Amino acid sequence: MGCGLSAMGFFLASFVWSAANDPTFVLFESYISDLGVGSQAHLINAAMVTTGLLTVPFAVLGLLPALRRSVPAVLATVSLCLVGTFAALAGLFTEEDPDWHSGVSTGVFVSMAGTAIFAWLALRIDHPLGRWFTELTQIIAILGALLFPMVGHPFIETLVVIVAFVWLPTLAVVRLRQLLSGPGAVVQAARPPAGRGPLPIETAK
Repeated sequence: MGCGLSAMGFFLASFVWSAANDPTFVLFESYISDLGVGSQAHLINAAMVTTGLLTVPFAVLGLLPALRRSVPAVLATVSLCLVGTFAALAGLFTEEDPDWHSGVSTGVFVSMAGTAIFAWLALRIDHPLGRWFTELTQIIAILGALLFPMVGHPFIETLVVIVAFVWLPTLAVVRLRQLLSGPGAVVQAARPPAGRGPLPIETAK
């Protein structure tokens, strides 16, 4: 969980600083990638690489156990690893290398969409992080699928990144609270509301 929270926090801080101190950048009107060739390029590119590298262990050690290692969970984990890989590459291949940058940027958003969809499919099996988080992920997955064809617009690109930076830290915090509360909290999160039939859950060890 620490990798995920550290990755998101470092990138968010770097983005806010870079956007505030780059006079050519206009939020929702400029591409986030524009910061990578602006006056604060060294900071935002370093943040992209660092965040991408930290996202990979977060996917394997945080996301996969949280989703209970089902087939959709494995696919979501692979997708999030690809998000991290492509994000790191985007920090290395900036808009100064347009062909490479276009490819890795596309990879980031395709992988993000895959992560949301597969995570939702994994969560709906038994709601291991709570029914509310499953519903939140469903909304994000549907929203991502609808917005994906328009991701080439700066406003949509920024909106998608903001949504991702809401979902991932929320997942990390919810999972961390479960771990600190003990295995009983994990089982409790998966229990259905009163009056509904039981959901298949793993026995807490």
